[in-house]
Amino acid sequence: MKLSGTFICLLLSLWLFPQKKYIVGPYEFDPQNKIISVYSETGGVNWDGFTYKKIPDIDYDKISLIFLNDRCFLSKSLPAVKDSDYHKDTLISPKGMVFDLEGSEFLILKKDKTVDPVKYSKQEEYFYRNAKHELFFYDAYSGSLQKVYSPIDIKHYNRFAFYFFYNDTALYYFERQDATGTFRFRKIAAKKSNEPLRASGHYLVFGNRVFTGEIPGKTLQLDPGRIMETDLSWDGSRSVITDGKNFYERENSLYRSQPVNHFYYADSFFTSGKRIQRIISGLNCFYSVSDSAKIYVANEAEVKNTDISQNSVDSRMVLANGTPYLLPSDGKPVKIKQVMILNSSSGSYEDLDFRQLKIVNFKYFVYKEKLYFRGNPVLSEGLNCKALSKIKDTDHLTDGKSTIYSGSNYIISENTYTGDTRSYGKDLLVNDRYIVFRGNTIPIEELGITVYQTKKK
Repeated sequence: MKLSGTFICLLLSLWLFPQKKYIVGPYEFDPQNKIISVYSETGGVNWDGFTYKKIPDIDYDKISLIFLNDRCFLSKSLPAVKDSDYHKDTLISPKGMVFDLEGSEFLILKKDKTVDPVKYSKQEEYFYRNAKHELFFYDAYSGSLQKVYSPIDIKHYNRFAFYFFYNDTALYYFERQDATGTFRFRKIAAKKSNEPLRASGHYLVFGNRVFTGEIPGKTLQLDPGRIMETDLSWDGSRSVITDGKNFYERENSLYRSQPVNHFYYADSFFTSGKRIQRIISGLNCFYSVSDSAKIYVANEAEVKNTDISQNSVDSRMVLANGTPYLLPSDGKPVKIKQVMILNSSSGSYEDLDFRQLKIVNFKYFVYKEKLYFRGNPVLSEGLNCKALSKIKDTDHLTDGKSTIYSGSNYIISENTYTGDTRSYGKDLLVNDRYIVFRGNTIPIEELGITVYQTKKK
């Protein structure tokens, strides 16, 4: 059979320039053919694999991709609304559901006879103003909007925990007045301009005190200048905070003042009077020798010494009084005689200089400005390793310009991070130019559809 020149050129074009398809969350986008498919399991009763099935009746030129909280949706397939659903970017009022599309206005999505199509302007998380400029608070306990008689403009205040707000000079507690049922801000602490202020997701250093979001005015007996936070378990279930003298454990999202649990040896170690200098996490990239006297940082495949076991260390390492200790969550602390690292250039071991060690997350660390993955140096050309940090609540790292996906694989996405980049779950980053899903970069312009996202606050 003789093939025409046009057909041969078409085949050659498809081979040299394959059609680009993009995966974003559960969807596969084919801009050239204007097709959107959705992730689907195959194999009937017993799951046998997956495929992407074409979504019928999609007008590619009219559909929108909407990013909301930790998920993404097509504009025709928004999630069902339940009365109990509420989170930082959605609001269920007594008259229906309203949805923050672009960070400033709320549009009614659930339309029925009870819906009052009034737009609310978002002021801050859980706070909104109506057309009369009246301030309302979404009270999660009652599931309704409550009017606020507020002496402050909350746009100029930062939030700590659910009911705490602060600026450079004062800390406020937002409380309900039982007699009237309204809310007001009550000042509970003030600080001088030269005193420290440091916010964490679970505690707040304000002046010379450390606050927890447990109850108004509750403080932790910690030295603000010596706070160390880590997790003592392999699964993230024992998050602790200490200043080397006092010790608190996190329950749910807050640190609570409670007696030390002496069932754990690690707890008493922190309150033993030793000068705790540093807690080093991410030790699944450390390997131990058989006599537990040394800890090596090494690639299992490159280990030549016969006295090194093939088991990684999942305990924490602590520097106390200048001495390194291994600190298991349920075993006695072990003093370490020597900590060494495999020099990737010379192929020999050398003493580890803790001053040049930066733990980024459980898998990655930076040593002498080189990036390591599970103890192995990895390609990091173009990255500012010194500035590398974890993007909160995600499996991505960033140096302020590029991103690294540290989930199931190692992918560098160059020049994809900006100050407006926002995360939607562990795998997904979005800004005005790019979507980065599991390390794969999708230019929004090439995707060819309208993208809406809630703006980063």
